[in-house]
Amino acid sequence: MSGPTIQPTALYRFYDAEGDLLYVGVTGNLASRFSDHRRMSPWWAHADRHEVEWLPHWSAALQAERRAIRDEAPRWNSVFNTRRAAKRPTTGKETTT
Repeated sequence: MSGPTIQPTALYRFYDAEGDLLYVGVTGNLASRFSDHRRMSPWWAHADRHEVEWLPHWSAALQAERRAIRDEAPRWNSVFNTRRAAKRPTTGKETTT
């Protein structure tokens, strides 16, 4: 009997031209995930470069992602990012309540 397959998982970061961190994520399939971001993420047009770090398995990547979001405060992540709201640029479509 064999156990579950452990596959390397990518932790990735996208930066704008000024070097500000836009987004941190994890995936097992970079091409597919980057394609999703290209089609759906509002920050994609601002992305200038990315970095990828391979971790041994999904749970290690999730832990690293959580730490990176908490410690590095990427502009467009919302989960685990207590400082995000102050750093996200306005689009002119926001409403005040």
